Amino acid sequence: MKRHLIGTLVLGLITVFAAAPARAQSPHFIDDFSSPELGSHWKVINPDPDAYIVENGKLLILNSTPADPSKENVPNLFVLDKGLPAGDCVMTTQVRADAQTMEENLFFGMYGDKNNYILAKAAFWKADFERNAACNLHTVKSSRGKISYFHRNAWYSKQRGSFVEQMKKFPNPFLLRLEKKGRSYTVSMKLHGDDAKWIEMEKLTSLRAKGQLAIGLYQNKQVQGESIVFIDWVKIESH
Repeated sequence: MKRHLIGTLVLGLITVFAAAPARAQSPHFIDDFSSPELGSHWKVINPDPDAYIVENGKLLILNSTPADPSKENVPNLFVLDKGLPAGDCVMTTQVRADAQTMEENLFFGMYGDKNNYILAKAAFWKADFERNAACNLHTVKSSRGKISYFHRNAWYSKQRGSFVEQMKKFPNPFLLRLEKKGRSYTVSMKLHGDDAKWIEMEKLTSLRAKGQLAIGLYQNKQVQGESIVFIDWVKIESH
């Protein structure tokens, strides 16, 4: 009888733990850009007021300048003037990209300075000997200037023609995410669509990552034309 009772209790505990839901995420910060002006919680590094605006519930960013996060020359680098949660967290943004130049690079993540950052990056270009529009997803980490990264294709146009015409088929808007679990950081992307799934990158590890949430847009090289993205919202959730 005693053995049966112990076995029943153990089985009950196993059932309870197996049925326990995953830890809920609590909102730490959200900006849906519903105000007519950029919120005071954003710092703008290398500001160019003529190349960004908040309107219709979106942050519109315009760029026609070659730059790189490692050179501190990205115009209108938006840095959140609010600390990240002390523990695990998820940083997510919803974006619509109006890529036109084949050189667009949108990044989102933790930025300390030109030598220290962990970023999710969506890069728009033309693959297959410049015949097919494509979007690659990158994880980029710089630790004291030492770069580590992963990348993979997230979307590839199946039609031919001009880059702009092909990009009309790109599944906007998309979600870009950086998740912190312990010392590990994982980048993910989810394209628009009913059957869309998260595209998850390999993990990168940082033992002393520092920085604040940041968003930036730049071009790889000088080209004719402009790059435009619309940021619908930015959210940080803590575990």
